[in-house]
Parts: sequence; structure tokens; C-alpha cells
Amino acid sequence: MEGDGEPPPEARATWYQDVGPILSEHCMSCHQPGGIAPFSLTEYQDAVETSEMMMKKVDAGEMRRSTRARRPVARRATAGRTTRA
Repeated sequence: MEGDGEPPPEARATWYQDVGPILSEHCMSCHQPGGIAPFSLTEYQDAVETSEMMMKKVDAGEMRRSTRARRPVARRATAGRTTRA
């Protein structure tokens, strides 16, 4: 509650505003029904069911960037990991 000295709750990512658009831009050209990838990522439940594996593959650099993706690759100085700007 406000005014009781506790900080406000942290903002959380949502499928429609945050996660879905990222997967749409970088993954769904292959990860869609009838696509060349072995599973779809077009729906929230698809991503939930594969989220752990997805993060491991991306972190390991095993997933290719979609040819549709147009954002430049940037280096994150703190961890030396490649991230999308």
C-alpha cells in the first residue's frame, strides 16, 4: 500500500508489450506453425513451455538471429555478452 513506507511493486514484463514483440522480430520467422524450427513461439504458452531451453540456447550463442531482425548487435560492457540494442 502507498504511504506505509514500502516501495511500490516492480514493473513486470508482459507478453504483448515486451516479450512477444522481441520474439516476433527475432524468432518467429522460423518458430511458427509450418516454419523450419521444431516448435512454435507465436503464443505465450509456447514461450512459457520452452523458456528455459530458449534462454540456454540464446546465452550459448546456439540460436541464429533471424534474417528479419534489423537491430544492430551491441556489446554489453559489464558481462561481455552480445545483446540486441
